[in-house]
Amino acid sequence: MWVKPTPTTEEPHHHTPAGAVAGTSEKDAVGRVNKHDFETDRSVGRMSHQSRAIVQDAWKAFASHDADRISAVFTEDAEWLAPRGNATATALEAPSHMVGRMAIRRFIAEDFPRLFARDVTVTFHGFYADGARVVVEETMTATLANGNHCCLIFELQDGLIHRVREYMDTGRGHRMIFGEASR
Repeated sequence: MWVKPTPTTEEPHHHTPAGAVAGTSEKDAVGRVNKHDFETDRSVGRMSHQSRAIVQDAWKAFASHDADRISAVFTEDAEWLAPRGNATATALEAPSHMVGRMAIRRFIAEDFPRLFARDVTVTFHGFYADGARVVVEETMTATLANGNHCCLIFELQDGLIHRVREYMDTGRGHRMIFGEASR
């Protein structure tokens, strides 16, 4: 990245590499910038790999329906945001925006199995990690549902899930659960 200094009347217009020190050669400055950027990329890569593993382990906890395993993957003030009025929340009379580890734990361990009682299968189409953010593309099938695609974005904080944003086709979900279009 190149930074253009603010020109003054005493200095000619020139470009200085980011991180350069006045009086150093461009080659020296570029070497330092590239080395720093490379180290940063490696650090982000390691963090991304760890973040992906954390979210994959969380899915194993969700599948277990074990309340203690589920709560262990979330921060105390975690949030799970799904589209307002989605069919799952409507059918279970649950909020579409859950706040707090215990609310999320209760939903996954107790409420979700009441609606999707058996044959729940999640097919993952991709896990994409960048630093502390992980995007999961998946399709869920169950006795009631029939392969509604959704996308979830997990944001991590201190090695735990802090926020989940869920994106889905809410109209299709309503038709599958209630047999009618959403209102």
